[in-house]
Amino acid sequence: MVRKLIFVLIVLFFLSTPSFASDETKTVRQIYQDNIESVGALTRFVIIGNGRGGGIPIPTGNATAFFVNEEEPKILTCYHVVSVPETIKLKHPLLGLVIELPVIGVKYIFTNKEGKSFSAFITRTNKSLDLAELIVPKITKWKAVELETEEVFPGDKVCAIGQPNGLANSITAGIVSGLERKLETISSATLIQTDCPINPGNSGGPLFNEKGHVVGIVNALRPNYQSIAFAIPINFYTRGTFFWRSEKSFIPEQ
Repeated sequence: MVRKLIFVLIVLFFLSTPSFASDETKTVRQIYQDNIESVGALTRFVIIGNGRGGGIPIPTGNATAFFVNEEEPKILTCYHVVSVPETIKLKHPLLGLVIELPVIGVKYIFTNKEGKSFSAFITRTNKSLDLAELIVPKITKWKAVELETEEVFPGDKVCAIGQPNGLANSITAGIVSGLERKLETISSATLIQTDCPINPGNSGGPLFNEKGHVVGIVNALRPNYQSIAFAIPINFYTRGTFFWRSEKSFIPEQ
């Protein structure tokens, strides 16, 4: 009788003990459903003209951005996504000649999951970290992602939401392959390496851990190689110890 009672108590103990794994981790589907409202497409239009007024907007970049602030509609992306060249080369449709034209302005458009588009304006950038923050002033409803405060480790599962090759609202999954990687294009940060499938259009998008928290900002892939991509650790944004500057030359008149 005593043995049976002890057995029952042991069973009840394990049944009543919470499962930390189930509370802490989410499936890729859950991460997608919880965060897709926070992620959207960011398109850069450069404006070409002769400087005498007017101008023609030309789409020159499609990437990803995501909301990081519950109080203000601020989005985070990569600096190289929003940077603007002084000139742009275009092929003449009739003559077939490549002509170089001056860039006289720029415009950024953020498009959410529902396909609604809004103008976005740069608030601050950090070229050496390849980070840029923008605000979407006309949007009235948004949801910010949760930013991770703990470190990641090789072998951790991750997934990315973005717009690879213009395919909106896509998610891919993989693992953390390595840490503290260096790229020549980013002088002030060591990067997360991942085998998560990344393509042009994913740049600036969030990299999530199993808890559905953002651990990095997708930055680059290694051309001509498979399953080698990189993300900027989110703590370079959250810790706020590095130098930000306003890129006023990139902010069009409102």
